[in-house]
Amino acid sequence: MWTSPPPPPASHSSSSSSRPASASPHRASSSRCSTTSADAENTTAPANAGPGVWIDGSRGARPLLDPQDRMSTGAGAPGVGPCLARPRKRSAHMEVRTTRFGVIDIAEDRVITFPQGILGFPGQTRYCLLQPGDDACFFWLQSMDDPNLAFVVTDPTFFEKDFSVPIRQEQMESLGLEKLEDAQVFVIVNKIDDQLTGNFQGPLVINTVNKTAEQIVLAEKRWTTRHHLMRVATGSQQAATA
Repeated sequence: MWTSPPPPPASHSSSSSSRPASASPHRASSSRCSTTSADAENTTAPANAGPGVWIDGSRGARPLLDPQDRMSTGAGAPGVGPCLARPRKRSAHMEVRTTRFGVIDIAEDRVITFPQGILGFPGQTRYCLLQPGDDACFFWLQSMDDPNLAFVVTDPTFFEKDFSVPIRQEQMESLGLEKLEDAQVFVIVNKIDDQLTGNFQGPLVINTVNKTAEQIVLAEKRWTTRHHLMRVATGSQQAATA
């Protein structure tokens, strides 16, 4: 893990400010889920797939961030705003202590719950999704209970447009997912030397309505736990080009 996410890929504009701030709402990209039986995982959309067969950001996508939810850190600087918003009444707020952002104020209805936890962290079930700057394609998935625990995540279709997640009926039921278009998919990002990789074999599927989430392990061999995303400049490389 590193102290701050890298800038977006060249195809995405980066923020002109280095200070964390809430981003304007924008449409979720095309991370998709397909329904599948318990006996098989289909990762290719059928030619005649109708509405509700696939999660697709171009259909029914809801804003990623709510511009009304601007946060402030303990130092009073503009903070990061939680993700997965939809028009709603204002809910009660809670203070969350973090080692990276100080104390942040989070609405209770923005808490994302992983009932089964995340692989390697089964006891950590409550998280909030934070954005470090305008137009960023990397986000922080911050634990609500452990100030030191935060994952960098991204929408996998920023890097692989055809990425999709097969999801079984029982998984939809455990997520409380009534419509596939209400889901959003993220993958956990890791940095190995100057390479960013994503865990495409264990995507995170979040129900944007009730904020219930699950990490789903894919059987398809095409995707790995260290799928290459991009290369980032190291400190020595930045100094050499300065």
